[in-house]
Amino acid sequence: LLAVLLAGLRHRGGRPAGASWAARAAVARVVAALCGASVAGGLEWTARRIGDPPRALTAAERPWALTRDEARAALWLDAHADPADVVATNVHCRPVRTVAHCDARAFWVSGLGGRRTLVESWGYTDEALAGHARDGFSYPRQPAPDPELFARNERLFTAPTAPELDRARREDGVRWLLADSAAGPVSPELDRLAEVGFVAGPVTVYRLR
Repeated sequence: LLAVLLAGLRHRGGRPAGASWAARAAVARVVAALCGASVAGGLEWTARRIGDPPRALTAAERPWALTRDEARAALWLDAHADPADVVATNVHCRPVRTVAHCDARAFWVSGLGGRRTLVESWGYTDEALAGHARDGFSYPRQPAPDPELFARNERLFTAPTAPELDRARREDGVRWLLADSAAGPVSPELDRLAEVGFVAGPVTVYRLR
């Protein structure tokens, strides 16, 4: 289906604007018919957005957007980490600040970094989905499904110690920490306990020794 969509859009260059829009809408309708009406809205929206010129984010959109520094740090990690390495991060939510019942659907560390994470986001886990509407919160705002592991992950950033970092390395395979001070407090002790690999604004990537 993706091949059909791309083939339909590949030849849109050089056509009049109206024809281009019509071609994209037609491709969206074909794919929607194959997939079912439930995805029609999303496909048509995507078709209309492909090829749009860049635009400035609105004030409402800006807190939800990935920053240039965050993207640079994650891409650096992808270029330097081994494929089997595990990353610990304090980034879990969108907007990025981690607070109680935040929207736990921030997947850019693993998405751009290309590595498994100890704890990243859990908004689509079975536990979160099963807990939808519990205590009045929708599924992406449910708490972390493994509170003990989440707390241990957070201590790597807020109160790191040599034994805790060594445990993460030995038991969980963690080789890197991606710390974003916009997401939560990051202890300056990490500069002493781990090797600073890359810094971009509020984001620091550490390599465990």
